[in-house]
Amino acid sequence: MKRMNKRAQWQNYLLPAIMAILVLGISFYFIFNEYFTSEDIDRDVCRQSVMVRSSLPEVDVVGTTPISFKKQFPLKCKTNVIDITSDDVKEKRVDNIIGDALVECWYIFGSGDGDVFPASVFGKTTSCIPCARIHFTNEAKKMINDSKELKGKIDIEGLLNGAKFDDKFFYLNYLKGVGKLFEPFNPAFNNPFDLGGDKFKIGGWSGSSVKKIKDGSEIKMSGEFGSISLPKYLDIDKGDLIIVLGQLTDSGSDDAANYVPYMFYFQNGQEDYLKEMDKRLFFSGGRNDMICNSWEGIPA
Repeated sequence: MKRMNKRAQWQNYLLPAIMAILVLGISFYFIFNEYFTSEDIDRDVCRQSVMVRSSLPEVDVVGTTPISFKKQFPLKCKTNVIDITSDDVKEKRVDNIIGDALVECWYIFGSGDGDVFPASVFGKTTSCIPCARIHFTNEAKKMINDSKELKGKIDIEGLLNGAKFDDKFFYLNYLKGVGKLFEPFNPAFNNPFDLGGDKFKIGGWSGSSVKKIKDGSEIKMSGEFGSISLPKYLDIDKGDLIIVLGQLTDSGSDDAANYVPYMFYFQNGQEDYLKEMDKRLFFSGGRNDMICNSWEGIPA
């Protein structure tokens, strides 16, 4: 009798559901290829491809994700290279240029509400995409190094708390409030990032397995986040600032969310940043989930 019930369940529920998702996935295939095969990769195309990717279905069966159509459609996103000039320094636009780049990264990938990256068949994984690379011209570097006020550094934590997006909202407040589910610097409200660190680095664990979305609903995935330290200052002589969008994704379904997005930044002149990338961000049953197990996008 039990065997017959399972067979009936498969025929009556699971099989039709999988077939419906397959049909939907094929439909998205034609839509995706019709609208997003242009060689021109710009921010609008990137945003549109993110929206399509986020809406693509996945099949969840008993805690696993055997089928994910997200894997079939690469994001049409190229790293946005932003050149900061001496005029930007002179007109005191640097804080807003960096702040706007952080807002754009979070916005393009759904403001924390877009399930952008595919789940693995079983368990958890992390994926990343570089949103922006902020480069200073030689003339801009010289002006910042010579400035008695700046002394060769840009205060990123200071601009997040003190500069305003669109002359209305402090950048950090805006980033925290814009989405419905998550914040960029506090993944699942489990272990908030230290925005006042001396450099980008990954440290110890939160000590808590509780993960939530903004309304207080708990995410069921087991495990805890390591601590992330982000540089308070952008040192003008330590390379470009790289802004990255990351996401931890869990297989199976969850009433709250089966993914947790986050955003981080570092300078590519930091000597040990690759070593930090190899450290474990998420601890769950001995798995080695680094901050970025895989990368997507078109680097620049």
